[in-house]
Amino acid sequence: MIHEDKALIRTRIRAQRSQRRICTSADQRARERAQLAALWPEVLADFGFSSASVSSSPIDEAALTSVSSPPAQGASFLPALFISSPSEPDTAGLLQACERCLIPGLVDPDGKAVTGVAWTYVDSRPQAAESTQAKLESIVSIGPRFTPTRVEGADELAKADLIVVPALAVDARGVRLGQGGGWYDRALEHARPDVPIIAVVFEDEFFSDPRDYLPVEPHDQQVNGVLTPSGYTRLIHNSR
Repeated sequence: MIHEDKALIRTRIRAQRSQRRICTSADQRARERAQLAALWPEVLADFGFSSASVSSSPIDEAALTSVSSPPAQGASFLPALFISSPSEPDTAGLLQACERCLIPGLVDPDGKAVTGVAWTYVDSRPQAAESTQAKLESIVSIGPRFTPTRVEGADELAKADLIVVPALAVDARGVRLGQGGGWYDRALEHARPDVPIIAVVFEDEFFSDPRDYLPVEPHDQQVNGVLTPSGYTRLIHNSR
């Protein structure tokens, strides 16, 4: 595969994801979400973060539309996460496990697409006692392009302690295949050099066999680990 064109690989994986989406039931999707969330403490422990970084609080429906202010100096663990699209592994459980996180700001407060790299803060602590699983489903249905009340610049990522990124595929060297737009390649330039980066893919999109290694270019940002619904694998130590 290392000699295969990136565009061809993307086309093939996107087709597989489209078929997976058709064949995956709501119950199976919920199980995959729960499996990813159950692996989150293992990811944190692998990089020295305590279990206190994990919250058991449910997400409130307002969480993704009411953006909290940036954390104060010395505030607790801050991850950068992403809201998955229906064709990606479901990251809603990871959002639920974190009291506050950074999320890509793809839309500005006026509902217009953001042209550059931007982030928004999401406070997922319950705003009301009646927070329920049904509200979490409502959040998932909004998708990655929800409208925040505030967006921050690309350099806000330097405050993140751990970064979780989407991918179409990852190989055992930590090479990540993205969607092709270069958003995360540009975004990760603002991350601290010692911050671990974890990619989320489906099991068959993690290529551990050298014969299946992905093509790599100088601008590609490597990841330190890969998370799938069935397990977590540490790939490389921080070397950025």
